[in-house]
Amino acid sequence: MPELQKSPNWDNRKNIAWPFRKGFPFNEGWPRCGPGDGKVFELITCGGQRHDARVDFETQYRAEGLNWRTLSGELIYKHVVIAWQEVDTSGETQHAER
Repeated sequence: MPELQKSPNWDNRKNIAWPFRKGFPFNEGWPRCGPGDGKVFELITCGGQRHDARVDFETQYRAEGLNWRTLSGELIYKHVVIAWQEVDTSGETQHAER
């Protein structure tokens, strides 16, 4: 099984549970994936919330560029994501929306 991808700061920020007071420029990069590959990622946003989401390729040619889309359809802007990690979807269960 291939190693799951994670953003550069995932290990430093995975246990953060408090809201951030300062904005964060987006510097976590993008995972290696493409439209239709079905990869799911756990996101941590600057408010401390966690979401399961996919890269939203529908927005890539618009002014805002790539963003994230939760499994329930909510758009999450890349500028509020402070860390992400790929979710292993090969098992019988997937992460639920948090």
